[in-house]
Amino acid sequence: MTEINCAALKKQILLSGKREQFILQEELCIRLYCLGTVSLTCEWILGIHDATAGEIADAYYNSLPAPLHRYLL
Repeated sequence: MTEINCAALKKQILLSGKREQFILQEELCIRLYCLGTVSLTCEWILGIHDATAGEIADAYYNSLPAPLHRYLL
């Protein structure tokens, strides 16, 4: 699942026309963000977190790594 999310995020950034390739820091941030969001989603689905879908979406938005802001926000 994480690999699918990482590939989709990289594709979205590349399609934005702002990048042709990634520097190491960006690659690591993409990986970290995808690992975190997949893990949180699984915990939420399992009922570990009593949060609404909107609260989860806000958490994703607020945790986006700074090096990715210029491409996704």
